[in-house]
This record gives sequence, structure tokens and C-alpha cells, in this order.
Amino acid sequence: MYSLLTKVYNEQVRLYGRTTEAVSETIRICMDRDILKEYLASRKKEVITMMMNLYDQDRILEIHIASEKKIAAKKTEDAAIQRMLKKGKFSIQEIAECLAVSTDRVREIEAGMLQEA
Repeated sequence: MYSLLTKVYNEQVRLYGRTTEAVSETIRICMDRDILKEYLASRKKEVITMMMNLYDQDRILEIHIASEKKIAAKKTEDAAIQRMLKKGKFSIQEIAECLAVSTDRVREIEAGMLQEA
């Protein structure tokens, strides 16, 4: 029965996004179809709260993953800039253009490399 509720919920999320409306519609549809009807009738507020909390947790995870991807991309970009600077074949302007970053960013990394040396 729970898998049927989940299926209905996923359909409603496609229609309304992860909103209270999607949760409320899920409960209404499931009760109409006699899916966990007694449980949903007796614990409607609790179910809404629980489902919205699950959404909040999913959203926090999505934000965390996006943040980690951004950090990884920046590290990769920094490493590419460092490699290009070490080769000594490219000007700061050329590096900035190739990697679509600002010249200030390239200079910042270059300054950091000089301090480490």
C-alpha cells in the first residue's frame, strides 16, 4: 500500500512540484482510492509534516551536492590555471580567455604560486 501512496505522490510532485498542495492532493487521492485510508484520515497533519520534512531533507541534499560540484569545478579550474602558468607559454590574458575566467583570478592564483615557491 505504501508503494501506491509513493506512486501517487510522485505523480502529484510532477504536477505541483514538492509543495504542500502535492502532499494534500496525494492524501486526498489515496483516501478516495482507499489506499491507507484509515491511517491517512487519522494522521493527516502528521503525514503532511513528515512528507514536507522529507522534501526539506532532499532539498538540503541537492544544495549540498550542487555546492560540492561547484567546489570541485573551482579546484579543477585552479589546477588548470596553475598548469598553464607553470608552462610559461601563455599570458595571463590568454589563460583567462581560454578558461573563461577573469584576469584577476589568474593573477590571484599566480600570486599564490609565487608565495608557495
